[in-house]
Amino acid sequence: MKRINPELIEKYTVEMKESGYNQNNSYAQIAVLDYAQTKYQEISTQLEQEEVENREELEAKREEYNQLRLNMEFLGLDLSKVPTQSLNDWKVYIIPVLYVITSIVSIKITTATQNKKKSKELVANEGENKEENPDPMDQMQQMNKSMMYMTPVMSVMIACIAPLGLALYWLISNVLMIIERLVINKVMESKEEKN
Repeated sequence: MKRINPELIEKYTVEMKESGYNQNNSYAQIAVLDYAQTKYQEISTQLEQEEVENREELEAKREEYNQLRLNMEFLGLDLSKVPTQSLNDWKVYIIPVLYVITSIVSIKITTATQNKKKSKELVANEGENKEENPDPMDQMQQMNKSMMYMTPVMSVMIACIAPLGLALYWLISNVLMIIERLVINKVMESKEEKN
């Protein structure tokens, strides 16, 4: 995103590995960003002291690290963190928990809408004689219902092993979907009342 020279990234990847930096991250690019952030802060702390022998050299090094720094903060949460690798940080679980809550709300809204639609169809078809053959639409609705409950479970499992940015994407998608469904339901209800 910042169009950093790939040689610079490779240089710090090697430096990170040689220094024994604890890269508790399965994503090498995120580990390099974390390493650059850590080194930038270390050098900044050293430069705050008044008597530094190699101030110019440290400032040049800090500027190099600054090129690799990428602000991954969102409302105080580091979106590059992975929940399973940051067990001591309770904040990494906020987004996955909010995702679960919005998934449940979304499922409830969808289910209520489908049940309302199905009950209206049953009332409309009440006078007709129907044979007792299994309806393929009912089977499809059962499959959709099971998928509605399984998808959030699988997504939460993925959100726990992927960076928080992915879970945030799903969370925002869910919130927008809920708003969309509520607006559509309101519009449809007002149209039905007019008819």
